[in-house]
Amino acid sequence: MYLFGISMHKWGWILGLGVFLLYSPTLRYGYHLDDELVVQAHPLTRQGIGAIPAIFTRPYFDNARGHSYGYRPLALSTFAIETSLWGERPALSRLVNVLLYLCILLGVYRLGC
Repeated sequence: MYLFGISMHKWGWILGLGVFLLYSPTLRYGYHLDDELVVQAHPLTRQGIGAIPAIFTRPYFDNARGHSYGYRPLALSTFAIETSLWGERPALSRLVNVLLYLCILLGVYRLGC
């Protein structure tokens, strides 16, 4: 199948390249916003891969005052895995985010073709 004379396979590559070019500037960013909360200071993500079972049983955030909210175990699990693999390196964390986004986008694209 073709769109504007370009095969759908090539459109997938064009889409992937566009995503990478669009998001690649984020690779030089440091931690910001809630990254300190869920990467640098989070007691479970700091423990690495071994904390993944506990991550799936706890809220996204809770503190000593009893405040808690959210349930995002996949996000916290990826941070825990990254912490185990290379510690606190925001550029590699951003690269993982870009690659995960690209995989999801290409998966959805492939389902539509």
